[in-house]
Amino acid sequence: MEKYTKPNFNRCAVITIDTQNDFTLPGAVAEIEGTYTVIPKMKLILNAARTLGIPIIHVVRLYMENGSNVDLYRKELSVRALKVQSLWKRSCRLMP
Repeated sequence: MEKYTKPNFNRCAVITIDTQNDFTLPGAVAEIEGTYTVIPKMKLILNAARTLGIPIIHVVRLYMENGSNVDLYRKELSVRALKVQSLWKRSCRLMP
């Protein structure tokens, strides 16, 4: 492995993206297919990171009820997404 691409576990972080219930649970309105099946492996990685003191960054997408902060490229999907991804709803929480 080259020195520029070799992992450096002293200077790394784990990043999760869109693992809220709305995007993860089977049958959820904004389900990203296949996400639920990898949750057990994600938990292993996250637990290992916590044990080793590796930072964890959770990237989440939360929309205002009026849609004022929906990404332009997601405007067409916003009608469906706004029903489930408004601020502070239970379904917006990260998967455990």
